[in-house]
Amino acid sequence: MAMVFDPGTVGDAGKRLDRIEPLSWWTGMKTPLQLLVRGDGISLYDIRIEGGKGVLVKAVHKADSPNYCFVDVAVAEDAAPGTYWLVFDKDGESFKYPYEIAARTGTDGKPVPAGQLAGLHDFTSRLFQWRKGKKVIHDGKTMHFLSRDNTYGYFRYDDTDAVFVFINNSRGKKHVPWSHYSEIAAGLHDGRNVLTGEAVEVSDSTCVGPRQVLVVEYKR
Repeated sequence: MAMVFDPGTVGDAGKRLDRIEPLSWWTGMKTPLQLLVRGDGISLYDIRIEGGKGVLVKAVHKADSPNYCFVDVAVAEDAAPGTYWLVFDKDGESFKYPYEIAARTGTDGKPVPAGQLAGLHDFTSRLFQWRKGKKVIHDGKTMHFLSRDNTYGYFRYDDTDAVFVFINNSRGKKHVPWSHYSEIAAGLHDGRNVLTGEAVEVSDSTCVGPRQVLVVEYKR
């Protein structure tokens, strides 16, 4: 009988990981899942996925920097939604990071219609293509803000550019608490919605729909 993974036997990642993108995934997706992982010396670790059937690591690709790697993940058609664990091993040291594979359902709990799912595929593809050539994404610093009302905001920034990401994981519309981000948001200009290409000015009145993401790039 196969051993059942016990998350309690492995320590948490803590501050050893700076970022993992995308932050979560869905069952039934046709778009291949590749995770970008950043952390000090992270490419020196062996990486596997535990916590359920149908989700596993296919390959790990090292980047030029030892602090980055790309992880190809296979999600079977019958994979169960839930929390899986990315487990990192090196020289007898192990730590884990939770990764959510969500059910492909809408806010009403029903399956997402095919047309909407196609839009989700397009969203993911567009985002991956955009970030490939963005120096601020790969080499910039990150400023996180505490989660509130099941939403999460953070910035990637360098001396000349900034990218704002606001994630609404709730089942209702949420306003962006833009004034809360003033320590970095003040002075940003020429905002552009990465997914639509349209000019945008984010403020406290900006509303993001349920389970949607707002990504805006700026000049500093």
